[in-house]
Amino acid sequence: MASPIFLSQPSPSLSPSGILRGVQLGFLGIYRALQNKNLGLFRRGSRGIKHNDIYIIMKDILSIEIVRWIIELVLKIVSLTLYKYTGYDYNESFQFFQKRVVNVNLASVTFAKLLRPGFSDHFLLASLHYFDSTTTPPTTYYQNLMDLDTSKYTTSEEHNFYSTYTVRILYKYGLVTKNSISGTGLNYINRYSSLVIYNCIIYMISCIPQKYSSFCISLLLFQNFINISGVTIAILLALAFSNLPTSYSITVIMSFNECRFLMYELLTPYFDRIRFTKLEREQWVKNREGILFGFAICFDLLMHHMSYGGLFVLRLSELSLAYLIIKLSDPPPTSQSQLINWTTSQIIWNKEKESHVLTGDFVNDEGFASIPGSYILI
Repeated sequence: MASPIFLSQPSPSLSPSGILRGVQLGFLGIYRALQNKNLGLFRRGSRGIKHNDIYIIMKDILSIEIVRWIIELVLKIVSLTLYKYTGYDYNESFQFFQKRVVNVNLASVTFAKLLRPGFSDHFLLASLHYFDSTTTPPTTYYQNLMDLDTSKYTTSEEHNFYSTYTVRILYKYGLVTKNSISGTGLNYINRYSSLVIYNCIIYMISCIPQKYSSFCISLLLFQNFINISGVTIAILLALAFSNLPTSYSITVIMSFNECRFLMYELLTPYFDRIRFTKLEREQWVKNREGILFGFAICFDLLMHHMSYGGLFVLRLSELSLAYLIIKLSDPPPTSQSQLINWTTSQIIWNKEKESHVLTGDFVNDEGFASIPGSYILI
């Protein structure tokens, strides 16, 4: 009997049009979220983002830039020292390692988000409250999430402090303690360390001769896409990239993994509130893969091209996330007893919502100021 993986079909949203709809949702979500007069960007709002929040964001941005500047300075000093003694310029390799392998920009921004976990939840709820009252017909995402009591909820990772190898190493050398890190922090350390280790492996493979590295990179690319796009597309992608220079292939794989990392980081506040398990999160994402990937791409690109405003872009993405959630899921229940049945119903994407998103009907939602020339986007 054939293996089930060869018979599996990718999510309908995992298509070029689905990915483009995700990008469109990202930018449209920002535009519509910023129409909220109670955000507090210009005046204080009862459920909005206060002036003090903006001050803290600006302070965090400055701190991130100072740390990044120090890292770049150290790398330049090391590069110049090595050039002096070896005669080889390592500056380009260090720059690639910093921007792609370790991705200091993405790491610093998401780590700053981790240090202020309440901010992400606050931005999400503030934006959800606005969309609930603005969309036609009105929705109840904000009120229902507020009615769910999450104060006593802990994830399985919080019960198992030693659930990841990275955390065990950090604990062994006294860098973290059981009381200094939450379940969300454990997830972040695990995801980011896995991303860096995987990128390092790819980078080392790219250093071997082209005829060997091309084959190895193709296998890695096939492994990355087989569970997402299905076997046929994964094979075609592997064959296509095997004929391209290794530098292009490793950039594509690293960018793909970065977008998935950012995608899960953005969704964490929502998943924590509706109490999805790890398996439920993966299944929820899998059924909406293309839309979520496109949504993450637009903000990942903005962070790369706006390195001095990465944290500001992240906060905008959290505002836009509320709009994405309204389009991808139904309002949660108000009681814990109904949460299990609701969770089961949300794993598979609602066909009506799927059609609404993939056809681009959300562009014409009532209650928002229209974008000049928005009819071109449909």
